[in-house]
Amino acid sequence: MRDDTHDRSTVTDRGEPADAAHAARPRIDVDDPGPAETAWRAAIDRAALPRWHPGTAGFVLVVSPHPDDETLAVGGLLHDLVAAGWRVRLASVTDGEAAYPAVSGLGAVRRRELASALDRLGIADATVVHRLELPDGHVAR
Repeated sequence: MRDDTHDRSTVTDRGEPADAAHAARPRIDVDDPGPAETAWRAAIDRAALPRWHPGTAGFVLVVSPHPDDETLAVGGLLHDLVAAGWRVRLASVTDGEAAYPAVSGLGAVRRRELASALDRLGIADATVVHRLELPDGHVAR
């Protein structure tokens, strides 16, 4: 089986009609890093968005199907909560071991990746991970 994941010539947008106007639109370069973080921060400041205050510190529970889902979904929020004194409890329902069946030991790899992600977010010391250890792909059983 051929892996076309990074081959842009194979990407088709089936959600829009192929017509002359569509073809004239500029292409988006997915490798372009885009505006600098300072530009985004300046735009947010100019918009005068209300500041978020997490309230009195406590515990937050995040339940995710596999290790990494919590990081992708609410990693920034968890970082901000821990910075405000909150403690985090993560419940990983599975170890995500069935995502790529040909990769042996994937569950252990994903657990290490989760630990690394929590460390990179600066929340490892304020986080307890509970592994429910249900078999990936068979949670409903």
